[in-house]
Parts: sequence; structure tokens; C-alpha cells
Amino acid sequence: VMINGPDEKFLNRFNQVHSKNPHFVMPTRKNCSDPESRNCFGISHYAGEVFYNVRSFLEKNRDALHPDVMEVMRKSKCS
Repeated sequence: VMINGPDEKFLNRFNQVHSKNPHFVMPTRKNCSDPESRNCFGISHYAGEVFYNVRSFLEKNRDALHPDVMEVMRKSKCS
């Protein structure tokens, strides 16, 4: 099943921006664990080629701050 919505938009944009980067690796059926290799992107770095599946990628990597932390930052006088 091909992804759609925000994940698909993220992958399309990622491919557009990074396709010429030497560390970017296009997925194939052989190197991507997802049967739909179109749902992955690869990066070549010190660990070798690593492939990421974009299904729920944005949601999993959102890193939202806890409301208490945000409140402390709002009240801080430091800049």
C-alpha cells in the first residue's frame, strides 16, 4: 500500500531536495524492508546505507515539548 497525505508529501519533497546529494540513496526492492520501496528513503553514512520508512515518520519524529516546559520558557527572562 502506497502512503498518502503528509507522509507522501514529505517523501516527495525529501526526494526533490536531496536526490543529488551523494549521501542520498534511492530505495529498491532489495534494500528497503517495505515491500513498497517507494515508501522509503536511504542515507549513506558511517553505519553504511540506512533506509527509513516514511509511514508515520513525521508523527514519530515530531518531538513535541511538554506543556510545562513551554510555560517555563515563556516566563523566562533570558534571551
